[in-house]
Amino acid sequence: MTSSQAMEVETRTGPLNGLTERLSPHPVVAGLSSGILLWSAFPPVEWSWLAWIALVPLFWLVVQKGPALRLYLGAWAGGLVFWVLSVQWVRLTDPTAWLAWLAMALIFSLWWPGFLALARLSVFRLRLPLMMAAPILWVSMEFIRAFLLTGFPWYYLGHSQFRFLTLIQIADTTSALGISFLVALVNAWFLDLLSLPLLRSSTRGTRLTRRQTVRLWIVTVLMGGSLVYGAYRLSTAQFRAGPRLALLQTNFEQQYKLGNDPLTILERIEHLIERAIAAQPRPELIVWPETAYPYGYIVTDPATPPAELARQVGLISNQITAAEWIDKHKKIAEHLHDLTDRAGVSMLIGSILYDHRPGRFSKYNAAILFQPLVRSVQAYNKIHLVPFGEFVPFLDTLPWLTVFTPY
Repeated sequence: MTSSQAMEVETRTGPLNGLTERLSPHPVVAGLSSGILLWSAFPPVEWSWLAWIALVPLFWLVVQKGPALRLYLGAWAGGLVFWVLSVQWVRLTDPTAWLAWLAMALIFSLWWPGFLALARLSVFRLRLPLMMAAPILWVSMEFIRAFLLTGFPWYYLGHSQFRFLTLIQIADTTSALGISFLVALVNAWFLDLLSLPLLRSSTRGTRLTRRQTVRLWIVTVLMGGSLVYGAYRLSTAQFRAGPRLALLQTNFEQQYKLGNDPLTILERIEHLIERAIAAQPRPELIVWPETAYPYGYIVTDPATPPAELARQVGLISNQITAAEWIDKHKKIAEHLHDLTDRAGVSMLIGSILYDHRPGRFSKYNAAILFQPLVRSVQAYNKIHLVPFGEFVPFLDTLPWLTVFTPY
């Protein structure tokens, strides 16, 4: 070995940056930092640039060799604070919904220590670079979260970049998960910049170490390629004018919507409809808020036997007979068709839909399309419900879980 080679090897083994050695926060502090930073990347704070560094403290836990319990506690604390802040809107549905809010946050927070366990296994046992293991595992867990318990595909890393139009064009090929991969990759790269040897010295001067050079090229190629593709897609995009829509938006508290004053709600919505149709040019479609129609909409299969229909109506309320229920349906349908005819504009109405069929009764969160002078309607029933917000998992097996929802 020559003297120049010896000098190069010697300086490469000791990191010249060494920042992570001087700054060694408690694992809980590191986890909480990631949770708060990542939450701040999403609305309402919406400092989306924070997403590119938010996971650095969490990824730092991956490469630490301290007591495992402290590391996992830190990851769980970070996940908990992130989800408590992110899904706090669940508690707004009803004064009793705070249990559902906390249960939801507690369950989702377990993804973070789960990620930490798999990442540490990949880095220490499988000897994978953090820049490979972290983005692959993070995106894989986002994918699983989209389907587990019907799924909750919200708050992906990639979703934080929704205003970064040039970057997010790759979603037409990679989906939002591809954007999440890039964000996680850059976070891991930043940690490697801080924790791995940065420079090497030799007789030919000072330069980046081989590992840092490879990582820089990976980030440059993937980010640069994504931005070039996005710029191309935006420059060649051709759009045509679509239909003019009017979106109605009330500001009722959820418990007020569920209360006993439907006329006030309808008066407010009809006032908004009058304003919408007075606008020029007139809208071609008026879209109501979700479940805004306070009386519900009833669909009854004529083949449903009267006794079966009476049983199903009894599941809804024991204060009304099947005949009264059918009469209510006729009045509701007449009212909505008349409202649409008078407006002269198609309306997509959000409502609870009661579906009566032989041997089966279902209740849906529906969007129902009414058209002027057309007596048939079309409906889309929401099939992907929010866990604890719109349904309680395992309720049939564990009926006591109703304490988590006011519905």
